[in-house]
Amino acid sequence: MPLIGLNATCMHSRPGFRNSGVSVYARNLIKALLEEPDPEHEYVVFCNADFDPASLPALARARLIFSPAPGDSPWRRVAWEQSGLALAAEESEIDVLHGLLNVSPLLSGCRQVVTVHDLTYLTTPGAHPWRRRVWLGVAGRWSLRRAAAVLVDSASTGRDLVEFQNADPDRLVVAYPGLDPDLRGAVDSRSLERFRLREDVPERFLLYLGTIEPRKNLDRLIAAFARLVGRGYPGRLVIAGGAGWGGVDVRGLAGDAGVADRLLLPGYVSESDKPLWYSSAEGFVYPSAYEGFGLPVLEAMACGTPVAAADNSSLPEVVGDAGLLFDPNNIDSMVAALEKICNNSNPIQSLSRKGRRRAREFTWAETARCACRAYRMALSS
Repeated sequence: MPLIGLNATCMHSRPGFRNSGVSVYARNLIKALLEEPDPEHEYVVFCNADFDPASLPALARARLIFSPAPGDSPWRRVAWEQSGLALAAEESEIDVLHGLLNVSPLLSGCRQVVTVHDLTYLTTPGAHPWRRRVWLGVAGRWSLRRAAAVLVDSASTGRDLVEFQNADPDRLVVAYPGLDPDLRGAVDSRSLERFRLREDVPERFLLYLGTIEPRKNLDRLIAAFARLVGRGYPGRLVIAGGAGWGGVDVRGLAGDAGVADRLLLPGYVSESDKPLWYSSAEGFVYPSAYEGFGLPVLEAMACGTPVAAADNSSLPEVVGDAGLLFDPNNIDSMVAALEKICNNSNPIQSLSRKGRRRAREFTWAETARCACRAYRMALSS
């Protein structure tokens, strides 16, 4: 049986780690691969030094190799990936090495698959420090040339790879991320009531949940919310999530717009609290300037929360006809979408049902099947 190496040094077991999106991707994909009922591959999983295998029981079905680099040191992780990982893969006689975070070891001699989540370092370069832009520009392009197959989170990211990196479309495999099973069921009313009391959740509010950074377009969201308040909206705006690179003075923006008293900032939200926030909100808004996939949009739809999202990059692929789309550069367009949600008309109520149905189409089992297709492409190359 072919041996697949999974570079999961981006995966973390500590709650609250701010770079959670990629870690969630790695955990769920690995779990789905290792729990396949009829596996066609064996796996070696490369983990960071402080990863706790007990946090992912499915790892008992794989061989683990630990990097000496801790998970909270990105540049030490990168240094080991480009040296120690290549050597460990060769010593382990791996048939295909899969890099789960945009790049792969440049000097490794084994066949490679790489997952490219997005090209934000090219499409929105201001969202990254210059060192990261330079590194991803060099290593990302080289990894793309070396890879026998490339997994992308959306068709939008695939088109970007062809346009910006001259990628071979025949080597691209669209593998939409799946949905966490904990977000598929309805939240019971008792848990929701306890949560509302614990967090002092307002009766009516619009929710943004994601990294707080310039690329997320939160300045325009706050401006749109201020107009909504000026037209009589009585609720609040909750901006939840950890701080990303670049920083956004959300409180200052709300103060300048005259809605500081309507803003709630709960900070980083744990995975267990996510469905409670989504289910409590009357609407979820995602105004991001660019997304490789946009997992929070899918999570909100799964919880039955009406969604309004930016009409760009991958977001229309995720939303389909189960949400509202707006021009993220046009505040009037954003306000119009939010007003429709707040009016709670019959068409908006139908979005809740459509969103749940749409979310059920995204499964990690299907993501794993797409990954296995990429492995077969690499093995036959």
